[in-house]
Amino acid sequence: MKNKIMALGLAFSALCSLNAAVVTFEDVDLGANKYMEPAVADQSSSNDWSSGAVAYFSYDYTWWGTYSSWQGFKVSKDTDTSTKDYTNQYSSITGSGAGGSSQYGILYALSSNMTLDSSTGVATTDMSIMSFEKEVQISSIDFANTTYSYYSMLEGDGYAASPILGSEYYMNLIIYGINVEGDISGMITWSMGSGMKISKTWETVDLSALGGVIGLGFAIETNYTSDYTLYGSGICANYPSYVAFDNLAYNIPEPSTCALIFGGLAISIAVFRRRKSK
Repeated sequence: MKNKIMALGLAFSALCSLNAAVVTFEDVDLGANKYMEPAVADQSSSNDWSSGAVAYFSYDYTWWGTYSSWQGFKVSKDTDTSTKDYTNQYSSITGSGAGGSSQYGILYALSSNMTLDSSTGVATTDMSIMSFEKEVQISSIDFANTTYSYYSMLEGDGYAASPILGSEYYMNLIIYGINVEGDISGMITWSMGSGMKISKTWETVDLSALGGVIGLGFAIETNYTSDYTLYGSGICANYPSYVAFDNLAYNIPEPSTCALIFGGLAISIAVFRRRKSK
């Protein structure tokens, strides 16, 4: 009887998670573009977008005459795995989304004016936040380096020195869970690259430990920086702070269904306990 109740409990738990879904970004219409661009060029703006009818993102543009910068989240279908400089900001190192899909997300965490921990020498970008329309149980997400960040970490470029075997330089992506109270529910770290070990594939990262969340925060940390305070940019990352992401998986339990299921489970447990006591 005890084993049967345990089996029922596992089955009921699975039923409560039947409303599983995955945000794949394939529903975002890019038209003929390879990646998102602001609706009005040459104008500073904030641009909001969504995917999967539940996940919400944004990216910001700032213009200085003919020059511009951006930060936040975009969708891309760029396939360029050979161009190694800043002109190739929007391609994953695999040239596709996870599993060979055509579209995927790109995060750029602004790499200037980072927060430096003087005791460790590690600097962290500001957090970029995506949100859900309701609380979800987050499951997992796929990450990959972009072509630009991959080759900068692997070979060096105009800002980053060429690494050597055994180098202690690294760059990590930090994922924060944000609960309904607006507090951090937990954090998980994914290694973008450390020394000569640079990720070149899509990797699935388990986020279930973050629990129920209303949003996810993303920040990049590195121990390889330069100080441009005299030029107004503060502490800056020497590696490009871009990450590709895809297949954001989550569950939304149905409260009424779960209440009914676990009510029945509670009765079964009570009956079992009464029988044991006799």
